[in-house]
Amino acid sequence: AAETGHGEQARTAVAGVHRTRLALLGREPQDAAAWRRLTVTERVRTDVARLAGEAAESVRLALALLADRRARLSDPAHADTAEAQIILGQTLLAAGHPAVARRHLEEAADTRRSRFLLSSYRVQEDLIWLAKAALVLGNPRTVLDLLDGQAAQTDWFRDQVSFRLGYTARRLAAMARGELGRAGEATEGLLAARAELAGRPLDEGLDPLAADVDRSLAELALLRGEAAAAADALARLAEAEAEAGGADRGGPPRPARGWTLVLLARAAARLGDTQRAAQC
Repeated sequence: AAETGHGEQARTAVAGVHRTRLALLGREPQDAAAWRRLTVTERVRTDVARLAGEAAESVRLALALLADRRARLSDPAHADTAEAQIILGQTLLAAGHPAVARRHLEEAADTRRSRFLLSSYRVQEDLIWLAKAALVLGNPRTVLDLLDGQAAQTDWFRDQVSFRLGYTARRLAAMARGELGRAGEATEGLLAARAELAGRPLDEGLDPLAADVDRSLAELALLRGEAAAAADALARLAEAEAEAGGADRGGPPRPARGWTLVLLARAAARLGDTQRAAQC
């Protein structure tokens, strides 16, 4: 629900589960199973807050999650503690702190690489988040180095493990190539990926992965100097995002929608439409 823009619905659902599991642990504080159920729920609460654009709250929850797991688990390199640190890195990146996020992501990713198969979902997901941080920090070459030769880039991974993670890897690599002056090549590859997505089990309405790819295609159009085409695509996407997030109007904007509006403002400014740029 949170990923498709229904943040309030997701918050309500997880809040009820959290209250129940917190009460159960309160009755048996040393019950390992009760604690595990609660910590999984708290991880979900953190994800919901991040996806809903609640930056400060998601970081607060992630810090509490990491502190609790460190206190509960004796091994400082425990996989569950590393997972919590990855989550903290994700929330910090979404909150606009990429340098600090990268440090946490790198530390936790090192731990998880030593405990899981290199082609596993966990290890590949960590690389994706490191690539996201590198892109935000303006290091496109690092993005390509991180993703080069990785399982997430293969057809096998997209077909057998996670098509969402696989196409996200392709999108990030395309954006990195665009930043390195290869916007035409990057657009060609990403258009092919977008066409392939039509055959995947996407969510009804505005699928977040499809929206991410469409947004990146518009950003590549800006890099190619095609501001009018970018503005048209971004305006359509912004309208679709507004409709999809209708149930949550009045709350903080979702991070993806915020970036759509930033790009739309840039496109409008390049076209000399200062009024539209200001409205974004």
